[in-house]
Amino acid sequence: IMTGSSFTAPQNYGRKIISNIVLNGLSALEGTTSTVGATNGIYLDDDASGIIVDSNTIANNNKDGMYLHNNYSLFVRNNTIYNSAVSQLRLTHNTGHNSFRNIVSNNNLLVAKTVSESTLYAQTDATDINFYLWGNIDSNWQARPLLQTTIIKAVKPNYNQNLNISDWYALSTFDQHSLISPKTFASTINPDDSIRFEYNATNSTRTINLDKIYIDLKKNQYSGPVDLPPFS
Repeated sequence: IMTGSSFTAPQNYGRKIISNIVLNGLSALEGTTSTVGATNGIYLDDDASGIIVDSNTIANNNKDGMYLHNNYSLFVRNNTIYNSAVSQLRLTHNTGHNSFRNIVSNNNLLVAKTVSESTLYAQTDATDINFYLWGNIDSNWQARPLLQTTIIKAVKPNYNQNLNISDWYALSTFDQHSLISPKTFASTINPDDSIRFEYNATNSTRTINLDKIYIDLKKNQYSGPVDLPPFS
């Protein structure tokens, strides 16, 4: 799902991206020199603004789950993003476009499946290098069960670091109340043996049968048959 604008175009307000299930974006690398895919689940491109992105499920994309690029006045909340190859949520600001301002990102579940994925990627190559001016990014889940340390990538001029959530807060003032995975595993395990992602893209209840006891990010415990409501 993609939308965009331009620096000089009239800005549109009132757009909503709500309750979509966006899966398996796998762009082909054959015939290119790239080693990283280019597919994002939801992509808000240059200067798009005034958009609500709420309650979407995004998984298995070979770049970023959600990519915010030179935006302002966004509400990003209640989204579940899983197993995106670079990052689950990415914010990138480039010179020559509107600065990130009034970005509200709350109550999102950002789950990196493998140790090479980031939960969050924040980048600016412009003079607007103070992340804290971007808005309110807090009360999310930043989870990478296989290696819950340096989960956030922060990049600005003369700075490129992988950070834990405490260091990210110290740098940006964001995610002060955000939580990490309640369960961790050795980084050498096969994540498919311990991490399970389920969804329901139908208009009927879907029942799944769990062969183990699982907990979700909010520490709710599940076992046996579990019902997933429609479009969840």
